[in-house]
Amino acid sequence: MKLERFAKGKLPANFFLTRGAGQMVQLKPITQLLNIKGSCIAGESTVLGVGKLAGFSPITDNKMTGNIDTNIDLKARLALEEIVDNDIVYVHVKAPDVKGHDNEPFEKVKSIELFDRMVGLIHDQLPENVYILIAADHSTPCEVGEHTGEPVPILIYGPGIRIDRNNKYNELDCAYGGLGRIKGFEFVTTLHDLMGKVKKQGN
Repeated sequence: MKLERFAKGKLPANFFLTRGAGQMVQLKPITQLLNIKGSCIAGESTVLGVGKLAGFSPITDNKMTGNIDTNIDLKARLALEEIVDNDIVYVHVKAPDVKGHDNEPFEKVKSIELFDRMVGLIHDQLPENVYILIAADHSTPCEVGEHTGEPVPILIYGPGIRIDRNNKYNELDCAYGGLGRIKGFEFVTTLHDLMGKVKKQGN
């Protein structure tokens, strides 16, 4: 790296700045713990890396940009293809987070509309015995430009799921939904339970 910088007449690099650096721990992939198979569809390397740590097969394409110009149709098609041979398919959309950081509320609206269209494409062609779960890992309000701790809306849809009175997916309406307010691990454990992969407790 120094030689490349010297060749361009630039000063040498003398340190590396990492984002979210930490110490690697030994993790047993959830796919091994639950004896399941999964894939992760994303355009962002961080998400693909976490997916690999969890034991999910990474699925990506240069048309998945991690921004508002990502190819929603491709993600939907790949999700439908991957669910044929997998127990779980995780589909990630980064654009709403990016537009929140950039304080671009109208672009954020567009990115959420793209996400909505992608979910529709998947839902309309999904086998009846497959669940759909939707969530965000955090809020990124435009007026703040950073991650915040407000609750995010969640959705669980599929065979045998009790239907509540809510028919909208947003922060305000989901607050009154039948799922109430649960933590992230409880949300994921609920999926594993629906798959019959959670050890029963009590009687």
